[in-house]
Amino acid sequence: MSISTGPACSGVAGHQASAELRTIGCLLSILRSQVSRALKEQHVLRENFAILNSCLVKRGVFRKDEVAAALHRQSFSSIRSLHPPGLSLSLCDVSNTVWASLVACTSRCAISPLLATSNSFWNMRLFAAKVVVCGGWGADGQQLSSVECLDVVSNTWAALPAMKVGRSGAAAAAWRGSLYVVGGRGQGGKPLNSCERLDVGSGIWRLAPDMREHRLSACAVASGSKIYVVGGIGNDLETLDTVEYFDIQDTVWCAAPQMGTQRFNAAACAFRGRIYVIGGADDCGMSSESGEYFDIMLGRWFALPNMRYPRSRAAATVVMGRIYVFGGEGGAGETFDTGEHFILEVGEWRAVRPMQNQRSGLGAAGVGGCIYVMGGRDDGMELTASAECLNSSTGRWSALPPMRTQCWSLAAAICESHFAMMEQTEEHIESPFAKVESRSASHGVVSM
Repeated sequence: MSISTGPACSGVAGHQASAELRTIGCLLSILRSQVSRALKEQHVLRENFAILNSCLVKRGVFRKDEVAAALHRQSFSSIRSLHPPGLSLSLCDVSNTVWASLVACTSRCAISPLLATSNSFWNMRLFAAKVVVCGGWGADGQQLSSVECLDVVSNTWAALPAMKVGRSGAAAAAWRGSLYVVGGRGQGGKPLNSCERLDVGSGIWRLAPDMREHRLSACAVASGSKIYVVGGIGNDLETLDTVEYFDIQDTVWCAAPQMGTQRFNAAACAFRGRIYVIGGADDCGMSSESGEYFDIMLGRWFALPNMRYPRSRAAATVVMGRIYVFGGEGGAGETFDTGEHFILEVGEWRAVRPMQNQRSGLGAAGVGGCIYVMGGRDDGMELTASAECLNSSTGRWSALPPMRTQCWSLAAAICESHFAMMEQTEEHIESPFAKVESRSASHGVVSM
């Protein structure tokens, strides 16, 4: 016997469907209300931001275009974090390698017409790249004031005018054709707070304002229009965790947030709005494998993964989106010929091919796809004038002509890379509130 339930079931199903539709309608109504409220709040926030921005611009705290640029960078960074590229290379990294290959295979005379007529690289200009080496300990145990430079096209060393003050354990950084040398140990043996600037074009040294603190064995990097000086040994021979920067435009030294660790004889480099400080020695003089970086936009320090080995008196540079560290002294006082590089994408240190010589207290600089190291001393405490170059593409080292002077605990920097993007370098990543920070810092307070 069959039982017919069709009409009854249809009625129940229709009733359930109607109930679900009413529920969905209620949810949509709630969502519409929430979206409407959020849009009103967004409108209020936009108005408040516009009023605040207008007031700060009128007071001269910062310019309107600075805020717009910072907002654009933040938006671009957010999108990039959601869709990361396969490589950590910038346009400058790639173009530097292309132009470095051209320069290596042709003469400057042949390259100049190409640069004058090509629009493909956005008005990039070719400069005579110079690795500049300043001061250090000489073979006679004296602080050197001598300066020399390596032309990376011709691979020749030339003397430059001497500094005003002999220095060992100084720090150096370059910005737009000027080399800044800070701190170090003077003839009296105590840490210095003086600063001097070399105009590479004219060859003239000029005194710059003194740092806020005396610093020996600190490290320096340039980012934006600022020279950052990190750590070192202070006037009372204490190990420092403090940081300060020289505002090139305002010609004033300002305090920055201190590191998480006291360090001297560390290695440092700047890359994409961050300052990386790696290794060094602690207050007890023990070499460290730790590192940290300062995010300029955020105004905060963050820890890095440890290196493979503890290193002090090492040297660091950035080439093709990777941070390289070479040489230095280990925890047992041994001098290294080894190097390692940090891969940003995976947050990991990996070994690279060892140098041809052991070196501590050396200098290092990167141009295009090549890394240049020079000077230092070996495991037998013998000073050297030798120099060598690593091709990061092939992983091979090649010997360079020696420097004119044997030196150790020297300062080195690149003055004018081969190529400069006209007003488009990555070093322009800085906070739109930099002037606010500078004014507060000059009174002993850093607003971050």
